[in-house]
Amino acid sequence: MQVADWMVRLVRRYRFDDNPLRRRSDRIESAMVVGALVVLLLGVWPALILGQGDRGTMPVGPDDGRHLVTAVVEEAAAPPGGVSRGPLPKARARWTAPDGSARTGMVSAPAGVGVGAAFDLWIDDQGRPTTPSPEPSGPPFTVTFAAAEYVLATAALLFAGFVGLRRCFLDRRRYREWDAAWAAANERWRRSRPS
Repeated sequence: MQVADWMVRLVRRYRFDDNPLRRRSDRIESAMVVGALVVLLLGVWPALILGQGDRGTMPVGPDDGRHLVTAVVEEAAAPPGGVSRGPLPKARARWTAPDGSARTGMVSAPAGVGVGAAFDLWIDDQGRPTTPSPEPSGPPFTVTFAAAEYVLATAALLFAGFVGLRRCFLDRRRYREWDAAWAAANERWRRSRPS
């Protein structure tokens, strides 16, 4: 209940009304609060746009049609002249397709594997060798965190600006106005006091 009471007091303090006790500095402060809230709300849109990019960084799920299986080398193919022409040497291997059938074929195998060695192989739904599932470009919520940091940084800058302007300009003006009002009241009280 304390948060609700605090919010009600805050709204009452900064609302626009015809209260004769509100000075010009109070109305300027209220306008600054409204302006800061508008800027903060407008700053949410770029953060939401940044957050939409987060969908591309989500890890690929099991629905991408790729499977990681264990393949066993049946025949290591030595590259001609002992030099590999590609990033990985080819070897004849066997593996099990997703439907349970045995498959064999020439596949890229890690360097230095011999006959009978096992290695990981990516296959598609039909059991054919394919490229590995792409790794996510970063942790799943990196862009979402960046968007939240953007909103928090905007709020912090707006709050710092509000506090700075309030202390440097509005409070000083408000204190001068209060001093002048007390001086005028003091003069009135002196004149009305019997000698």
